Amino acid sequence: MMLSPLPMIIIMFLLSNHKTSALTLPNHLPTANDVLDPSDLLETLQIDNYTLTIYGYKTSPSRLAPVPNHPIHNPHCGYNTPSCDYSHHLAETALCIQLIQALKASPSYSPSNSPRDVCIGSSHKCCISWKKQVSGLRLGDLVSAAETVVRLCQNLNKGGVSGKTRDTLLAGSCTEQCLSDRKGGC
Repeated sequence: MMLSPLPMIIIMFLLSNHKTSALTLPNHLPTANDVLDPSDLLETLQIDNYTLTIYGYKTSPSRLAPVPNHPIHNPHCGYNTPSCDYSHHLAETALCIQLIQALKASPSYSPSNSPRDVCIGSSHKCCISWKKQVSGLRLGDLVSAAETVVRLCQNLNKGGVSGKTRDTLLAGSCTEQCLSDRKGGC
């Protein structure tokens, strides 16, 4: 089979050392230092008798994509409608109540950098996580949705709680918030 001259010219062009090749690799491949890890320990905070651990990005928020500080596209934002998980990543209910009490004890505290998780406990944990970067977050912003999940998502047989709200208003931003036994979401 013989190709006509036009397809041959196109093939020759593609095989030449043309600088706009789709297979060109970047000069710099990502390293561990380039990856933004939301599970970095940001700070440990003592509130009354409670020790909270705050995780998030160690990198300054200016390197992260900006997130608008208003609830766009969701007129129901702030309703805190729960989605319960009665069998996975259950946190001890009593520990989660302690976490909420600690948040209420220091509602105006604003964690540094770009937090994504607040936890209490060491071998057993209760953590509140949220999906989006939120500018100006205060610990008190996390209370309403956490209380809703604790109130409506308990597994009384196992003594634990796990659930999330997809319409949570945190410091003016609409996001998803989770309460479970681990950082990083439900």
